[in-house]
Amino acid sequence: MRREKIFKSKVRKEAVKAGFRSGLEYTVSKILDENNIEWEYEALKLDYQESTTHKKLKCKECGCTSILQEKRYTPDFVLVKTGKVLEVKGRFVMSDRKKILAVLRDNPDLNFTMVFQNHRAKISRNSKFTYMTWCNKYGIDWVSVDNLGMWLKRFLNPED
Repeated sequence: MRREKIFKSKVRKEAVKAGFRSGLEYTVSKILDENNIEWEYEALKLDYQESTTHKKLKCKECGCTSILQEKRYTPDFVLVKTGKVLEVKGRFVMSDRKKILAVLRDNPDLNFTMVFQNHRAKISRNSKFTYMTWCNKYGIDWVSVDNLGMWLKRFLNPED
């Protein structure tokens, strides 16, 4: 891929320049700043385990090819005052959904919220589930980036 294609939009270019991986993360950082929320970017590291299958690797005792791997997850934002973790997603693909469930299973006390670019997007072409209904099914808090400012005021600054 040529370098020009990576920086398609002005927001993406500004985001990379500011140290973010996506334009959506940059947008969220600006919303947090506008609401005087102190935050840290990719500051937290969370351990979790994920089951994977390897055809070439087998357990010596039982012959099973399913292996439990130790992994580390770095969420996008941590809100300093509350410790709330925000994970920002434009696309929410199956591998991300599996990872989020594993992280939450292995870190049950995590104060976690998904921030979606489009909460009404379907998780796959033929699915009835949207990002929003998937989160609701698994009891995961979520907010649309369009409503993030209002959500911050309502849930994180109750005195305002």
